[in-house]
Amino acid sequence: MKKILSIFAFIAITHFTFSSELFVKINSQGSFYAMLGIQNQSSNTNVFRFFDLNQGLANLSIYKNSSNALFYSGSINIDFNQRVVCEIDNNGNLSVIARESINYINWYTCVTTNSSNNATWNTNTNNENWNNNNNNNTGFQAFLKVLDEESFDSNKLTKSKSYISKTSLSASQIAEIMTRFSFDSGKLDWAKYAYQYCYDK
Repeated sequence: MKKILSIFAFIAITHFTFSSELFVKINSQGSFYAMLGIQNQSSNTNVFRFFDLNQGLANLSIYKNSSNALFYSGSINIDFNQRVVCEIDNNGNLSVIARESINYINWYTCVTTNSSNNATWNTNTNNENWNNNNNNNTGFQAFLKVLDEESFDSNKLTKSKSYISKTSLSASQIAEIMTRFSFDSGKLDWAKYAYQYCYDK
């Protein structure tokens, strides 16, 4: 019996284990791209978010888009189920500004606890506000309510395209908007258009 319980416990742990994250903001003019392991990103806002990272040293390299010149290179220690938040100044110096524990409720919703033990619910991880607080999720939920008030898929599609063109969304957020469409044709049109703005394709 103990052996069976141990097997179920192992399955439960591995099923609900989520990896660590690294958020980096570059406080410098210009356009950059970042490389962390096999993940490569470019960003118009100079904010980079890396997910599904293993615990240990993460080797980060950042280059200028215009010249491919190396702007920053270094290693950052990341603990298990931790979000590390960093900023890089104009001279290429990195500072860790927060380390938050991540507690996933499911695969798309998590609670992060910072050093002052203030819990923040995050149902999306690509917020316009760098602090990734509750206000931005409130804005996304408000947009969903706007869609719910529309009767026609054509109007929902127009508003959704306008909304996503001003930001980028996660795959789960795009899927959430998709549920607001009544017909498969509208869902398909939305998915095709939204793909280019999805930051975790």
